[in-house]
Amino acid sequence: MNRDLDDIRKLDAPLIVFAGPALSHTAGLPSRPQLVAALLDEAKDYLSVRQHEELQALAAGPELADVFSELERALTSATFGGVVERLLDDEDKPVPALARALARLGPRLRGVITPNLDLLLERAFEGQLVVHPKPVADLASRKGWLLKIHGTLHDRASWVLTTEQRGQVMYRDPLHRELFRSLFMAHPILFVGVALDDPILTELTEQIRALAQGQPPSHWALVEASSAGPINRRKFAAAGIRLIAYDNDDGTHLGCVRMLEELGGDEPAVSNALPPPIAAPAPAPPAVTPTPSAGAIKPVLFLAANPAGTDPLRVDRELRVIRDALERSRHRGSFEFEIRTAATVHDLRRALLDKDYGIVHISGHGEQAGLLLEDEQGQCVEVPKQALARLFARHAAKGSLRCVLLNACWSLSIGESPSMSVPFTIAMDGPISDVAAIEFSRGFYDALGAGMDIAEAHEEGMTCVDLVAPGAKFDCQLLREA
Repeated sequence: MNRDLDDIRKLDAPLIVFAGPALSHTAGLPSRPQLVAALLDEAKDYLSVRQHEELQALAAGPELADVFSELERALTSATFGGVVERLLDDEDKPVPALARALARLGPRLRGVITPNLDLLLERAFEGQLVVHPKPVADLASRKGWLLKIHGTLHDRASWVLTTEQRGQVMYRDPLHRELFRSLFMAHPILFVGVALDDPILTELTEQIRALAQGQPPSHWALVEASSAGPINRRKFAAAGIRLIAYDNDDGTHLGCVRMLEELGGDEPAVSNALPPPIAAPAPAPPAVTPTPSAGAIKPVLFLAANPAGTDPLRVDRELRVIRDALERSRHRGSFEFEIRTAATVHDLRRALLDKDYGIVHISGHGEQAGLLLEDEQGQCVEVPKQALARLFARHAAKGSLRCVLLNACWSLSIGESPSMSVPFTIAMDGPISDVAAIEFSRGFYDALGAGMDIAEAHEEGMTCVDLVAPGAKFDCQLLREA
C-alpha cells in the first residue's frame, strides 16, 4: 500500500472528505464549463451577437461566476434555475463507483464537504449524513454531516454560482469563513475528485498556507498522476497537502476508487460515536494511566469569536497550539476537545446543556461590561458579565465544571462577579497581547496534558509567556472559589 494511504488508515481521528467535481463527471453530469455552454445555448435568443460572443470568451477562463451572473440576468432567475436543475438532475443516473467507495468510508468519516449541487452523495450514503446546504456554527464538533458549500440542487436560494452569490458567501458571511478555518486547521482532510487548478481548491490552499505560517496541518489529495509533478507537490506541501497519485488514462477514476477501497478495507479505526478524544496522527504509545487531576478535567470546550468590526485575532493559531499540546501529551487519551468557532451566546448556552464540560475556554474580545460574541449574522454583540457569570455558576453547581478560562481583554470583571461560583476562573486584567494569549494557552494545556492541576497549569502558562513574550501586555489572574 502507498505509504501516505497507510498513514491515513492509521489515523485515530476521523477524516473529513472534500469530494470535488470529478464525482459528478463520473456520473455523466456536466462540469461547470459545460453547464455554462448549455446556458449560453439557451440564451441565444436573449442576447445580442456581441454579448453572446463576449460571454463565450469569458467562459473560456477559469472564473465563471461573472458568466453565470450575466446569464441569470439574461434568462431571468426562473428560467436560469430551471435549466440548471434540469441539467444537474441525477435521478436517472446510477450512483458512480467513486461515490460508492466514499460511502464505504462512512465509519471513518467526521463529515463530507462538496461544492457539487447534485444529490449523488446523498444517494450514495443512503441518508446516513445530515445535509447542510449552509454552514452551521458547531459543525466542527459534530459527526455524520454533509456540507454542500455551493448549495443543493432543489434549494435555489442556497446556490453559489453567480458573482453576487459568491460575494455573499465569501465576504459577507463570517460564519462561512470561520468554519472553514477551523475545519482545515483542526481536522485531517482527504481531497477526492479535485483538479489541482480548480479555483475552489486554489482558494482553500492559499488560505491554509497563509494561516499555517510554515507549520501546516496534515491533509491529503488523491490526484491524477499527470498533475502530481514536483512543482505541484512542493506547492501543495506548503499547505500541508500531500499528493497521492493514481493513473486515470481512461477517464473513469478507477485508480482513485481502488485507493478508497483500500482505505475502507479494514475495520475502521474510529467508531460512529460523536467526537472522539483527540489523538495524534502517529500510532499512540502504550497508554498511561491518568492521574486523578488529569481525569477530572475532561472534556474541554473551546469557543472562539472574532465578530465583524473587531480587531482580527489569531484564533486559528491558538486552536492549533492547544490541539498540539494535548495531542503530544502523556494523558492525551484523557481529553475530549470540542470546538465552536464564530461562537454565539446560543452556541455557548446549548453546548453547556448538551454536555458536562470540565473546562470552558473562551477566546475572543472583551470589554469591562462583558464578552463580545457574535449574533446569528456574525455581528458583534456584548454579553453582560453578570448574566455570563450566572450561566457558568449554574453549570458549576452540577459538579463537573471546574475551570472557566476567559482568554479575552478585560475579562477579570466577569471572573470577579459575585455570582461566578466556579472552582477556578482564569481571566485577564486589562488589554492583552495576542501572542501572549496564545503562549499562555500553550503552557496551560502542556501542563494539563502532563497531569498537573489547574493552579499548576496556570503557573506553567505564565512561565511560557515570560519565556516567549517577555514584556507583552498580559495580566492573567487565577481566581479560586472560596
